[in-house]
Amino acid sequence: MRRWILAAVVVGFAVSMVPAQAEPGVPRHHHSETRPITGVVRSVVVSGDYSNIAVTTGPKTVVTATEAWNFTQPKLSVSLSHKVLKVDIRCDDGTSLADTVFLDGGNLLNDCTDDLRLTVPVRVALRAKTYLGNVSAQGVHGVQRLRSGAGSITVRDGGGRSVSTYSGQGDVMASHLRGGVVTLKTDAGSIAATDVTGSRVTLDSGQGDLAATRVAATSASVETEAGNVTVDSLAAEHRTELKSWQGSVTASGLRSAAISAASDAGDVTLANVRSDDVDARSGQGTVKVQHVVTRSMEAKTDAGDVELTAVMARTAVALSGQGRVTGRALDVRALTATSDAGIVDVYTINAPTAVTVRSGQGDVSATVANSTYDVRASSGQGRVTVEGLTIYSRASRSITAHSDAGDVTVRGH
Repeated sequence: MRRWILAAVVVGFAVSMVPAQAEPGVPRHHHSETRPITGVVRSVVVSGDYSNIAVTTGPKTVVTATEAWNFTQPKLSVSLSHKVLKVDIRCDDGTSLADTVFLDGGNLLNDCTDDLRLTVPVRVALRAKTYLGNVSAQGVHGVQRLRSGAGSITVRDGGGRSVSTYSGQGDVMASHLRGGVVTLKTDAGSIAATDVTGSRVTLDSGQGDLAATRVAATSASVETEAGNVTVDSLAAEHRTELKSWQGSVTASGLRSAAISAASDAGDVTLANVRSDDVDARSGQGTVKVQHVVTRSMEAKTDAGDVELTAVMARTAVALSGQGRVTGRALDVRALTATSDAGIVDVYTINAPTAVTVRSGQGDVSATVANSTYDVRASSGQGRVTVEGLTIYSRASRSITAHSDAGDVTVRGH
């Protein structure tokens, strides 16, 4: 990877700036060096400064350095001791030329490249880090720790007891991993994980979007502060947590004992879900729950709408502070749907044991399968209509419907 760094040039008492894209003042030198490694390798530690690092697997262990420079050749160090292969390469950060001193912030004219390619055994522990370059690992089946200060990280076709990646600014891409603890993290980039299996799988970004496809784990966490979360086909034995502070959360094909999906400001959408417990909530956005089978479900938003479609649950709760609450094709034993200011309109295909629908300002409507109910319907300001039901005050099934200001309608079908 080529390094371009603006350098302060001091000549006597004068200070000048070298242009960022200035051409080198002398011809560049190029060198490619390959070092075969003889001996058993169980662990690999590789590091660079501005280097792209690529690690693949093969029958022979080989280290290849690709170097380019103007004044000072990068320094390459390769050693094997106690089955640990250590590889380090560095560009020189300071150069003197005649009366000109290039400060240790970097030497623009040296224009240094020091990339590494390694072929290693399949089953090794791998630690790879670079300051500005990209890191990739393919086919490694051992503990992996991959780090980059600003570049991207790619890990695929491997796994191990733990796989950990971290980038300060770049994207993280993981695919076809079979591991124990899988942790993918970046401060500012996006993360994409496809076909990943682990005991605990974590995707964590400060600013970027997160995408997880075909993930299987004992527990899973997908969280970003500012980006969007998109999940497709995720199975977690225990718990799944999906979170965005500012973006949207969209997930389909979830299978987990407990599911939490939340956004402070964006929309939350869950579809094709099976879980014992589902909690979907948003601070400002709309919450949509579609084709969900669960024992207990709560969908809540402070300011947006709540929309339930084809939900099968023992207990379902839908709450909105300011928006609408609607439910279609619901199959529930106990249903609570309330809004402080919006309308509430629910339709069940079955005869629930208990239904409570309330609104502070909007109309309220509940349509349920015809049966015998204890019905309590009231409105502070609007009309009340009850029809198509058998009403009995001691019935085992009950419907409570109330609006402070809107109309109230309770129907059987």
